[in-house]
Amino acid sequence: MQDDGLLRRSQELLAKLFRNSPAAIALVRQPDGVVLDVNDAYERLFGWRREEAIGRSTAALRVWLDAEDRARFQALLLARGRVIDFESKARRKTGEVFDSLVSSEMIEEAGERIVLVIVVDVSERKRAEAALRQSEQRYRTLAATMVEGILILQEGRFAYANPGALELIGHAFEEIRGREFAPFIHPEDRELVRERHRRRTAGEVLEPRYDIRILPRSGEARWVQIANEKVEWEGQAAVLTVITDISERKAAERALRASEERFARMFREAPEAMTLVRAADATYLDVNREFERRTGYGRQEAIGRTSLALGLWHGPQEREAMLRALQDKGGLSDLEFVLRRRDGTLRHMLLNGVSIEIGDEPCWLFVLRDVTEHKRAEEAVRESEQRFRALVDLSSDWYWVTDAEHRFTFREGEILRRMGIPPEEDYGKRRWEMGFVNMTDADWDAHRALLERREEFRDLLLERRSPDGRVHWATISGRPLHDAAGRFLGYHGTGRDVTQQMRAEERLRKFNVELEHKVQERTDELDAANKELEAFTYSVSHDLRAPLRAIDGFSRMLEERHAGALGGEARDYLQRVRAAARRMGQLIEDLIAFSRIGRAALHKRAVDLSALARLVAKELEAGAPERRVEWRLAEGLAAHADPGLARVVLENLLGNAWKYTGKTPRALIEFGRTAAGEFMVRDNGAGFDPAHADGLFQPFRRLHALEEFEGTGIGLATVRRIVERHGGRVRGEGAVGAGAAFYFTLPDA
Repeated sequence: MQDDGLLRRSQELLAKLFRNSPAAIALVRQPDGVVLDVNDAYERLFGWRREEAIGRSTAALRVWLDAEDRARFQALLLARGRVIDFESKARRKTGEVFDSLVSSEMIEEAGERIVLVIVVDVSERKRAEAALRQSEQRYRTLAATMVEGILILQEGRFAYANPGALELIGHAFEEIRGREFAPFIHPEDRELVRERHRRRTAGEVLEPRYDIRILPRSGEARWVQIANEKVEWEGQAAVLTVITDISERKAAERALRASEERFARMFREAPEAMTLVRAADATYLDVNREFERRTGYGRQEAIGRTSLALGLWHGPQEREAMLRALQDKGGLSDLEFVLRRRDGTLRHMLLNGVSIEIGDEPCWLFVLRDVTEHKRAEEAVRESEQRFRALVDLSSDWYWVTDAEHRFTFREGEILRRMGIPPEEDYGKRRWEMGFVNMTDADWDAHRALLERREEFRDLLLERRSPDGRVHWATISGRPLHDAAGRFLGYHGTGRDVTQQMRAEERLRKFNVELEHKVQERTDELDAANKELEAFTYSVSHDLRAPLRAIDGFSRMLEERHAGALGGEARDYLQRVRAAARRMGQLIEDLIAFSRIGRAALHKRAVDLSALARLVAKELEAGAPERRVEWRLAEGLAAHADPGLARVVLENLLGNAWKYTGKTPRALIEFGRTAAGEFMVRDNGAGFDPAHADGLFQPFRRLHALEEFEGTGIGLATVRRIVERHGGRVRGEGAVGAGAAFYFTLPDA
């Protein structure tokens, strides 16, 4: 009787296990497939009530969607006696199809073969895989599978383990019977299990399922989901533990999080503006940085609002076109619209959009590309084409194309029509077949050789007579034309009507001949005039010097021999006469030198201006050794000039500085070069009124009275003539009592 009781309790326990298992379980008779029993999970999974299923075959219940799957499953079962995780499509009573894993084991009872069938709905897993594929898109696809095991634990020790649990743990049941389950729990999760046990023992209602890691024989931790329920086993209290392997799900979750993080980074950092929009109300769920930069709206400003509320659409018709495209095509491809930025400026954009799901919520992922610069470039190309067309129509040029055999295939230019040559008249002809009259056979041979070498040519001059008898000249330029693969297609280039230019050149040649003749005549006349001027200069210098020498000589004799007979006033007059004669003599010498400067030939070479300046300074000091002057003469200054004339320039400028600092207590004279490259002579002497600066370089123009400073007024005029003959320029600056500065340029050495 005791054995009968134990048997009943064991049967009750198994029945309870059968009924309460979260997996759908059915007992099916072989070979006719008649259902003997199903548990509650089976009823929930397939929708067949227990009384509806029992006594009917699986074929009659139409639980197998594919008859071939059913046949393969039965073949495996007969061959092995056991099938684990056979993947197939199953059908509910309602006709709804779902993905399933079917495991079974053949058992014999009372001589009858009975199959224990466990069906697991993996639709959720399939949907998770699909969601993962959709979320990652171009990234790897992860799949999560679940394998369930059943344990019965008494006082924390193994009392029973089904094949699924043994496979998960990696041990045979004989190896773990009576051993504690705790060592198989990961050390970091053991406290969680103990805490749940304490709280459950205290009567607290806890979530029945929780996740921990177990350590199978391989030593590699695996994540499992645990569901516990108190039961009796062999008359003693026990815990029924259902273990589902969720390692792959955990890995998939980690991968999904990583994928979502990658997508989030990619979304935020993408170089194109991107938005995530809820399909139901067109509200922005997220926008990236490039969207913020392109629109001027911050992320927090945009989220929760629509593009219409932000005023991003310049025209309502563009938004309507977007909505129609989304409705008709389910997506967008390069929809062009004008976007209004926050600051009111307008930008041309291309909008692309795809439908995605975020947490089972339909959404749109939009990418906005700014093509404003591209549009401007297109407009510029159109304008360029219009300008080119206008240029071809209005100018003296035309455009032409030949094929690989050098036959004309295209010519366009209004000038051809004005020349009386229709552009299409010569289509199909080669250039040497078009009747140009100025080219010889040798010329054409050379041109054809150039074309065969595929070389560019420029300004080939051709003469042609139009049908109306007019003669026209043109220059032709061309270069080889190749396709993208580098194959030779022919030549293309331009032609230019140079008829008027040729006629003008002919007239110019005739004019040049006449001009050369006139220039020669004028040159001859100028040579004669120069000879006359030289003769006149000699005559003036000879004829004027003799009387001046006489005046000076007799005045000196009168002063020396009759000084005692002359009164003071008479001697003063006599000295004035002699001084005037000397000035007149000096003036004549300066005039002769001034005239010679304009005619003398230039002998240019490298001249050390610094050395010349030092020499002139020494000569000035030797003439007045009592004076104390500070000289600042820069070293290394040189020019490409006539040495003699360069000395004249420095003698005049440094001499003027010496003269006009004669009444300055601490005289300073400088010679140097400015940052602008001008040579400079500067002093701190008497200076001059800048209002009269324009007349400084005119002959005989003096800015100081003769009683103050002697001179003839020729020096600065001489300087200007010498500098200008060298291609330079000279200028002066000054102020009364503050000194003067003279700047001049000469060619570099």
